[in-house]
Amino acid sequence: IKDAKKIPKIFSDAFNLAMSPRRGPVQLNLPRNILSTKAKFNINQTKKSYKSESFLKAKKNEIIKAAKIILKSNKPVIIAGGGIKYTAKYKDVIKLAELLNIPITTAAGHGDAIPFNHKLNAGQMGPRGNPVASKLVKEADVIIALGTRLGFNSTFYSYENLNKKAKIIQIELEKKMLGRYFPITVGICADAATATNQIYQEIKKQKVNSNIKNWTNNFLKKRKIFLSNRKNDKSLNKFPIQPSGLFKQLRKVLPKNSAITLDAGTLCLQATDALEYYNPPSLFTPLDFGLVGFSFACGLGVKVARPDKTVVSLMGDGGFGMTISELSTAVQYKINTITIVMNNNSWGAEKAYQKDFFGKRYIGADINSPPFHKVAQLYGAKGFEVNRISEVNDALKAALKCNKPAVINVNVDSKALYSFRRDSFKHRVK
Repeated sequence: IKDAKKIPKIFSDAFNLAMSPRRGPVQLNLPRNILSTKAKFNINQTKKSYKSESFLKAKKNEIIKAAKIILKSNKPVIIAGGGIKYTAKYKDVIKLAELLNIPITTAAGHGDAIPFNHKLNAGQMGPRGNPVASKLVKEADVIIALGTRLGFNSTFYSYENLNKKAKIIQIELEKKMLGRYFPITVGICADAATATNQIYQEIKKQKVNSNIKNWTNNFLKKRKIFLSNRKNDKSLNKFPIQPSGLFKQLRKVLPKNSAITLDAGTLCLQATDALEYYNPPSLFTPLDFGLVGFSFACGLGVKVARPDKTVVSLMGDGGFGMTISELSTAVQYKINTITIVMNNNSWGAEKAYQKDFFGKRYIGADINSPPFHKVAQLYGAKGFEVNRISEVNDALKAALKCNKPAVINVNVDSKALYSFRRDSFKHRVK
């Protein structure tokens, strides 16, 4: 910015650009001489809304081609990604799924793209997903990828995680992502929800393949069994606290309007599908950025943007140790989030790899973490300690009612370690 008088207009343009498809950060440079300049501004220069309502449509011939492939399939599945989640236009996806009677899976880190309680929602697919959703994508003859790159977190770029013989219909706003990681049959550069609605309008004029019914009925049975087993698993109540047991309690107590922020690390990766999301968007993860310490800071931002939501930040003790100083910010500005620290006194992901592939020779994997609940109290926040699964509900309820930033220090089983990238060290597996 070279002219101080143009600051309001340029800032307004920057916000509009940031919020326009495809959304992303915008950098503005203000030289020192501009920052020290005095200028009068007309506040009417700024626009009332920065949210773009312009959604790119697909070409008619692309829609017709995609519809023909879908109508011929016997085992189609939808993968809903960030392109659906961030526009909160999941109803277009549900409308298509219900018309065809086909299951919907969600891409990694976007388990909130579709409300949990919809019967066709299979949950998160891929190596970090649940077995039912993951198997659907491995067995499908047509994969309808909506607003997803089919990138690393969802597929590990491997045909082990989706059917090599499947025809892929990919709808992505960023053209260079079409077919970038897997060959596709139809690539559509458009807003995912808008193009989905176009496909719906094309298909509803035609007869749907009745063979799909067996595919979907089989999925519904498996999904019901999976959820029942997860709900009734008695092993989740044991001591020391298992991460999966903690997630079960969170499912019971957290309000349905909750927004969840997650950190990097294997415990948080397990939480992406283990928790339930009802009001998209309500799940925020670092994904490809892999930021340790992200969850707490992200939670503060979510709460400022949506003060009506209950915001819960899950992270390990290592991650929280990196950003704990921001408790002063939370207390000072009354940003009342709930931070749940899954404290296993270790860098869990690194320790898991050392356990599984390096003969339990641990180097730099253990942490002497402080009592985070006491540190929170010193900052003026509320602090709670949980040592047994039976204590989780009371601590959560107290945190929800305290009207202050709250930290719940949950001492989880230090032996509950899991290495997600089991393919990374194949040469070390005997």
